[in-house]
Amino acid sequence: MYMNERLNEIMKELNETNYATVEYLAEKLHISSSSVRRDLAALEKRGLVLRSYGGVELADSVNRNIPFTMRKHAYISQKKRIAQVAAKLVKEGDVVFADGSSTCFFLFAELIKIKGITVITNSIDGLFFLSSYQTKTISSGGVISSENRSVLVGHEAEKTFDGMYADISFISAQGIDEKGTIYDSYLSEIPIRNILLKNSKHRVFLADKSKVGRLSAYKQCTFGDVDTVVSDIELTQTYGDMYKNTEFIQA
Repeated sequence: MYMNERLNEIMKELNETNYATVEYLAEKLHISSSSVRRDLAALEKRGLVLRSYGGVELADSVNRNIPFTMRKHAYISQKKRIAQVAAKLVKEGDVVFADGSSTCFFLFAELIKIKGITVITNSIDGLFFLSSYQTKTISSGGVISSENRSVLVGHEAEKTFDGMYADISFISAQGIDEKGTIYDSYLSEIPIRNILLKNSKHRVFLADKSKVGRLSAYKQCTFGDVDTVVSDIELTQTYGDMYKNTEFIQA
């Protein structure tokens, strides 16, 4: 396959998914990862894509519907560090809300180490993971999201979360602007997270560096709506003066 053909195939794939990992594109196009990286560099030079650690997305893509299977393979080391630090906020016996984000997926591996907790989640992958351990786990129920096949949403899921109260909740999303406003591209998950924030004593937002400066279609909340932000980068200098009541922790 000639280079122009590869570039066209990469753009075709990104027009369908908005985001892809290098490994995914290499397998899809049957070429080496190094060839994919060279092709992505050429596309980035033309201003068509934006590269990040381990992946690529369309430039100026606001509604970034990145499949969960790809998101959980991006920024893995950062998400693991964030999860390790975030888990320290959980105490034995706590009731924990967690959304269906890829960052919370890594958090589950830390939560199973804490005694006596109860985890309530709408993450399908999270429920499957937790089913192999003794951690008390409650499924939100609901329907599989047509936007994001890795989560449960809808009236039944919202009803489950709204009928419970948690000691601590963990959420993530896809973008944070310069004012500390949090955005996501999945409309059906916005009300779920709003309930998690409303019905928990301590509200935690998890954010790796790829989210900063990115926008998505739907506003979720602001840093002022959470108690703690855990990130792999230092955010206090950027947002601390705007949100004096929010704690920023660098993982």
